[in-house]
Amino acid sequence: MKRQKVSNCLKLFDYNCMKPGLIQSKANGKLRVYCFQPLSSSGIEHDWDGPQCASIFDSLKEQLSRLPSGFFGQIIVKRQKSLSSDKHSLFERSGFKTGFYIIERDSGISSDLSLAQIFLDLGISLATPSIEDMEAIGIELLGVKNDSKTIPDILWEESHLKCKNTFTKVVSLTDAPALSWPGFLQDLFEIPESFSLSLKIKIPNKAKTRKELETRRKVTHALSIRKTDEINDIDAGSAVASAEETLTRISIEKECLSYISLAVFLNGKNIDELHELSSSLSTRFSGESGAGFYVEEIGCLPVFQSHILGANTLEARQLPMLTGNLTHFLPVLFDYSHQQDVNPLSLVARSEERSHLNLFSSNNL
Repeated sequence: MKRQKVSNCLKLFDYNCMKPGLIQSKANGKLRVYCFQPLSSSGIEHDWDGPQCASIFDSLKEQLSRLPSGFFGQIIVKRQKSLSSDKHSLFERSGFKTGFYIIERDSGISSDLSLAQIFLDLGISLATPSIEDMEAIGIELLGVKNDSKTIPDILWEESHLKCKNTFTKVVSLTDAPALSWPGFLQDLFEIPESFSLSLKIKIPNKAKTRKELETRRKVTHALSIRKTDEINDIDAGSAVASAEETLTRISIEKECLSYISLAVFLNGKNIDELHELSSSLSTRFSGESGAGFYVEEIGCLPVFQSHILGANTLEARQLPMLTGNLTHFLPVLFDYSHQQDVNPLSLVARSEERSHLNLFSSNNL
């Protein structure tokens, strides 16, 4: 992609596409890029509760725990409105088109487990995107399709971003939930608007992390020794239990600690509607799941920059999370909430109107 000297976006898109499926960034070196479609949810239980669903997520948790120290990866979900017409149809087909991408650092060691290999083991097919597709991933987080060879200007307008005639509100995960479950992001994927989701994953030094956790547990035990009639005993006991649980999950259940950064980019033409949508999304998740979703204001541009391919994670938006909980954030199942994505079944009415109905929509079950 050609970089204009007068563009204010030169420092944002700090990566170069070397060839299909490979980019070079200054911050994280060579990165492998894949596109994929998740598994169909038709083979698991509707309420995400059952042996088939548990088997998939248990396998995923085991695989994620084996990722090497120093791993750096990113998953991007792009869901954009699409309009298409068919010369044989009387009506336009309107709905959404969803794309999924994996971006991960090439360690150069063939024996190291990668996110791409984990997805392949789950039965997910991977493909190599073209150079044009890779160049468009970053700017399409803002809900625009760039048909030119130059980068369009991005306006930073206080609490939102604007590119061409499309507005973008940014919502970040600032507090990890105490409990997660399969289908955790269900409400998010049911938003009837265009959006993009970016999830960045880092695996720290495992030996160092375990040693630090053991030290923390000893310190917590020492600080919790006090008189039984003190009211602070409640807080102290909770801290000890939390430290014990974390260490148990790492040492016995073979999980590992990861650091994640998750951001949602809501796109639309009406900024007032986006303000309302972002606020409702934040309130819904905070109340139902306990996750802390924060609507970015002055920080919308730094968060956007940190989620461009190859960029370093913004430390202020980085959260520790065990791999057992991380499994519930990964889009490995094409769940029924993608209710307006193109249906592979070719259903045509007598009026020649083609069906755009997803039979697995929760509204149709």
